[in-house]
Amino acid sequence: MHKDQTAGRPGRQPDGSAKMREVKMGVGWTAEARHPEGRPQRDAGSVRYAAAIESAASRDTDPEVSSFGRRGRREVTRRS
Repeated sequence: MHKDQTAGRPGRQPDGSAKMREVKMGVGWTAEARHPEGRPQRDAGSVRYAAAIESAASRDTDPEVSSFGRRGRREVTRRS
């Protein structure tokens, strides 16, 4: 990360500054078939990724889902 990208963010450095940020990544796929042992079998070419540097935190009681949660929901809806 460049210093301007972590400026003003609390971190774990001795002076309280941050040197890095956390990336959230979600992976989804469809599975129409089942493996002979009963496990879902991933459909070829169906894997999709979503990644971002944003919060994934939200409570069950929050009126809105986190930004990352909304991103994941959109991807699932598009693929359904």
